[in-house]
Amino acid sequence: SLAVSTQRYNILWGNERQYCFYWLKQVPGYKSVLFHLAGTYLREGRYAQARRLYKEALENTPSDEEIYINLGLMDEEEGNLTGARDHYKAALIVQPRSAVTYNNLGGVYLKQDKAAQAEECFKRAASLNRFLIEPRLNLASLYWKQEKSLEAQALLEENLTIDPNEERSLFSLIRISLAREEKTKAVDLAKRFLTRSRNPQELVSLGSLFAQYRFSNMAFSFYFKALTIDPSNKNAFLEVGKL
Repeated sequence: SLAVSTQRYNILWGNERQYCFYWLKQVPGYKSVLFHLAGTYLREGRYAQARRLYKEALENTPSDEEIYINLGLMDEEEGNLTGARDHYKAALIVQPRSAVTYNNLGGVYLKQDKAAQAEECFKRAASLNRFLIEPRLNLASLYWKQEKSLEAQALLEENLTIDPNEERSLFSLIRISLAREEKTKAVDLAKRFLTRSRNPQELVSLGSLFAQYRFSNMAFSFYFKALTIDPSNKNAFLEVGKL
């Protein structure tokens, strides 16, 4: 009997949705189970079902930061920026020192063309958790668009002190270094990026940038790496033909 039961529950618990349905049948309204089932729907892109369960969970526990964040993420994905902003602000009422929430709120403000508010949120997020990469990435992107290349560069270099191989920071630093005519730095960063990246699109993009600055050998290295990963990459073939 024990072996049969164990086998049954192993099968049941191996399926997260089925596991959640089981516990909701045993304990209707169980908040933790509602949260996990909503998360399953969220990952599957079934936002209506996820939203309904998150709101049901909030009725029992209105002070759950993660529920508000997830509701905000769904709103943002669907283009409801006002709803996303309000849910992130609700999350900050529950947890005022959440770096993730400040970063997400900054992203919403950026999409709303509210640069000052976005900058404030990204700075706050970075101050709350210096090991979180995204706030400095977002702030650097904002500064780059505002033609504040030195400020952007400093933020990205700080990211590399935390993770020397963080590809998004390397990518942006290469672009900034080339624009500032810091050629030696750009090449050194490019060599590091080449050893890490498995993204053909980014490799071709940086190859084209190096070609634009007349670094033909470095450009070829990027195109070659892209073709090694994806031998049928048409853009890489086209760019090689221009060298």
